[in-house]
Amino acid sequence: MTREERIISKLNSLKEYYNNEDVDSYVGFDNEELDFIINLLEQTRWIPCSERLPEKDEVVLITNKWHEVDKALYIGNERFDIIINYLQKEEVIAWMPLPEPYIESEE
Repeated sequence: MTREERIISKLNSLKEYYNNEDVDSYVGFDNEELDFIINLLEQTRWIPCSERLPEKDEVVLITNKWHEVDKALYIGNERFDIIINYLQKEEVIAWMPLPEPYIESEE
């Protein structure tokens, strides 16, 4: 289990422990804020290809067995397309969804 997975598990346990009580008074975050933190951690964790693969035609970040990171299109059949190179799943060891684009605050 990765560090991110352990933290997500602990945050979920914390929410369950306090159930629908005012979690904020115990830990400094309300349930909505805890959900936001959990969601951020889930979006930024590497997902091993052995665990699951992206949806077909999904653009993701990948890392390969040579520890290189790139943006790729998952074309299905355990193949990723990086511009002109095709990488087999065995070469790509993990992936993660692309982050949301930066949007300047209106404030």
